[in-house]
Amino acid sequence: MKKNKFYPLGGTTVFLVDQWAKHYVEKNLKMGEKRKLTEKLELRRIHNPGICLGVFANNPKKVKKLTEVGTGIVTVIQMLTLLGNSNILRKTGITLAAAGAWSNLTDRYHKEKVVDYIGVKTGKEKLDQVTYNLGDFAIGAGGVLWVLGSMFKEGIMIQDIQPHQFDNQYRPCPPDAQSYALYYEGQSALLKKRKDGIDFPRFRDLERLNEEIYEEAVYLFTIDEERFYLVQNISRERLSEFTMENKESFRYAEPQYLAFAGITGYQLNTWYRNRKFCGRCGHKMRHDEKERMMRCDHCGNMEFPKICPAVIIGVTDGDKILMSKYAGRAYKKYALLAGFTEIGETIEETVQREVMEEVGLKVKNIRYYKSQPWSFSDTLLMGFYCDLDGEEEITLDREELALAEWFRRDEIPVEPSRDSLTNEMIIKFKNGEV
Repeated sequence: MKKNKFYPLGGTTVFLVDQWAKHYVEKNLKMGEKRKLTEKLELRRIHNPGICLGVFANNPKKVKKLTEVGTGIVTVIQMLTLLGNSNILRKTGITLAAAGAWSNLTDRYHKEKVVDYIGVKTGKEKLDQVTYNLGDFAIGAGGVLWVLGSMFKEGIMIQDIQPHQFDNQYRPCPPDAQSYALYYEGQSALLKKRKDGIDFPRFRDLERLNEEIYEEAVYLFTIDEERFYLVQNISRERLSEFTMENKESFRYAEPQYLAFAGITGYQLNTWYRNRKFCGRCGHKMRHDEKERMMRCDHCGNMEFPKICPAVIIGVTDGDKILMSKYAGRAYKKYALLAGFTEIGETIEETVQREVMEEVGLKVKNIRYYKSQPWSFSDTLLMGFYCDLDGEEEITLDREELALAEWFRRDEIPVEPSRDSLTNEMIIKFKNGEV
């Protein structure tokens, strides 16, 4: 709760300002009096015995009871939100709503009615007659922010496709016309762009382009009993509804489970492409019948899909976190420090080494957060937070990084995104959850 002390302070401020404004108009304006503030705003003194727009105005006891119940519910939600792992929009929204609700409830207890004092001139007679208070605006704005905050998928990364079920067990079986066919050229995938997202071709869509497509297909995985296969040697049609799109589009494409299928298929395609010949004797390798493996019949060499361990590092110093931008890469957004594990070192040693190499800093109190399969680079990412150990002056490795800077929580220029562990770790710190 200490990390969220701003919210109760902000809510209290809204409550006190609204109560002061109500007290001011009660002392300085006659009932029904209006004073021009701007061309669009008026200061008024209006009493509303009802709820919204005077609803239940003839039943003050019912209004009071409804207000008590509503305020109580909002307050409980606020406590749970501030104590939980909600994002900044939801925390801000529920804080504003609670402040507005408590201010209006205070009026009910003191006067059995709410004091309204803000008039907005819209040019429409009925709307011009409606009078508000700051508490009303806080409730309305808070509700909007809460809804917007709820739209963000917290803790959701590209591989988190629930309720869809990903099954990567190797069960080689022939495809049928309904099976998905994944086709890649370089760093691009064959797909169809639709208004509601992407789709991949099925075998029925491609069979006319390659009569042997069924025989040459390689089984990959299933999602919800839908089978996905890797296909080769397709003579694409010039005016086809399916187009080649860069793999980076999978970071944000919908539906998420197909985006995950696309990038996972890309990883396997790259591995298969690079394992056509044995690295030991140079003979041609073949697909194993029982395991996801390439086998050399000449020397017996067996090769399995490559997965490289790497770390994502959130270096913190009190209320600050170290963020960087890569040098010479297409990805230009802020990220955390990262690096691959070297031979003979532990993951914790990787964290210490990468921080020292890239920014010249020492770290302590290394804490594991979570992991993520990152098929864009054949990587298993492992996220860690750690504390600065010593001076904060940065010595930048300019071959790896374009820049590295310390950011306070409220200064972090990053917004929630679905794709990566890096983004999630930044947002967790920004929201005061770490």
